[in-house]
Amino acid sequence: ATYKGTIAIIDEATEQVTAEISLTSGIPGELTLSDDRTRFYVQDIAYEKVEIVDRVNRKSLESFTLSSGNTKTRIWGLQPDPKDRYLILTIRDYTLHDDRWEIGPTKLVQFDLATKKITRTIPWPKGEERDGAGVIFSPDGKLMYLFVDEILIYETEKFTEVDKWDL
Repeated sequence: ATYKGTIAIIDEATEQVTAEISLTSGIPGELTLSDDRTRFYVQDIAYEKVEIVDRVNRKSLESFTLSSGNTKTRIWGLQPDPKDRYLILTIRDYTLHDDRWEIGPTKLVQFDLATKKITRTIPWPKGEERDGAGVIFSPDGKLMYLFVDEILIYETEKFTEVDKWDL
């Protein structure tokens, strides 16, 4: 990721930049690779935009934001499902009023990549809000592992807890 708003392609043997992928959403912050290694999900440095990049063809496909009006929605975590149908996002709303910022709770949500909409809010374990959590999926996408105080395992049809591993 570069300050020019690109992803630099570097030849490991020569340590030289051989190409760049231009981005539309500004300076990239975090890059998350899809399971099949064909896409990058790029978060901008303001944590408001996500750009989807075709790694193979080296081009930007699309971008989105959840911010609207006076509310900035910051995306603090992102994990695509193995089939690139949806993302699990950790988000928090920051709403500007005349005299203050109102900071909302941190939410764990499912974001549908086809409709570009949040389709579900996944409840925090025991109803206890977290500032964040690690998320990974099983290779077949049927299970989601949520790393909090323990590792919680959810099935991914209705996102109900099916197991737990205490740490």
